[in-house]
Amino acid sequence: MRLGGNIKLMVSNTSKPADMIIFGMYHESADAVATLGDKLNSDDEWQAHWTDASSFGVNEILRQAGWQILD
Repeated sequence: MRLGGNIKLMVSNTSKPADMIIFGMYHESADAVATLGDKLNSDDEWQAHWTDASSFGVNEILRQAGWQILD
């Protein structure tokens, strides 16, 4: 990731639905999480992405939240 953080890819074998691909961000410590949060909060590109309501990322979060509510 450009601003830090470690992205890991996992595949679920026993979930419903099975074989989901999951991306997760992992940090070595709470300080590392705080440092990344500070970087994201001060990064113009990141802020422009997440404040744009037409952005895919925002729509995907809403879609997943709605799916979990209805599931």
